[in-house]
Amino acid sequence: MRDFVTNIKNQEFTKSFRGYNTEEIDSYLDQLSYECEKLVTKNKKLETGLAEANAELEATKIKVEELQIEREQLKSDAVAVIEATKAESAVVLKDAQSKAEQLVENAKQDADRIRRAVINLREEKHLLIARLKAIIETQNEVLENRTGSKSLRTVETEEKKSAAETNINVEDIVEKLL
Repeated sequence: MRDFVTNIKNQEFTKSFRGYNTEEIDSYLDQLSYECEKLVTKNKKLETGLAEANAELEATKIKVEELQIEREQLKSDAVAVIEATKAESAVVLKDAQSKAEQLVENAKQDADRIRRAVINLREEKHLLIARLKAIIETQNEVLENRTGSKSLRTVETEEKKSAAETNINVEDIVEKLL
């Protein structure tokens, strides 16, 4: 392009009788207009390409901005989901701990209730044994009083039998109850 401009500045025409040679001037002007036309066409193509590139650049900038906005929104959503999940897990954990504490408390209460029941049963067992012994002793005394009017030999035999039966019976009864 510089050569072309330099050639135009340095162009000299030969002089003729009436001035410059018109054929040379016409030929040079034709060549000059052809070159200028090519430059104008090339310039228009370049301007069109530049406009298209600028449009693509603007579209790309818009897409980049949209993607950045979307990325920020996704990041914000992720943080919100994480926070919600943490809060929900804290509630679930607290609920589970509360239920576990309640189960432990119920188990302790059940164990205490069972201990008291066992103690009550032992006390009832001792009372029942004492009552049975008292009944047996009372029965033994009744038997001894009845045998007092019989002959001494019959009384001794009956006492031995009664004592033997009383001991066996007391032992058997106590064993069966336990």
